[in-house]
Amino acid sequence: MNDLVFVMCNLKLNDNQVKKQADDFGVEDDLSSDDDWITEGEKHSNFDLLGAITVQHEDKMVMKMKVMNNKFLVMLKWRVMVLKMIWRFKLMILVLVLVVALMFIILVLVLVVTLIILFMLMILMNA
Repeated sequence: MNDLVFVMCNLKLNDNQVKKQADDFGVEDDLSSDDDWITEGEKHSNFDLLGAITVQHEDKMVMKMKVMNNKFLVMLKWRVMVLKMIWRFKLMILVLVLVVALMFIILVLVLVVTLIILFMLMILMNA
């Protein structure tokens, strides 16, 4: 259960970090002028193709991370399920051992009572 809580907290922190990075557009408050902005009639020769590719690459990486997180969660769910099955199996073995021990105690008590009855019958026959 601790593993599950740890994973869920890490996923929440990761989601928060991804959201903060998505909200951060890199615009600074101390812009000196608007000369760098592209207007409607202007043709800009310095189009940031590498930046566009990097954003797409980052998006792909985020998707890969989400897929990996989902796979990890599936593995974690399987692990939890296996651990539950192991604990159920251990509990069944414990119950079985207790039942066998109780049956042994009952058998011993029946034998003791039988011996006492036989001993009393032997005494009555001799008297």
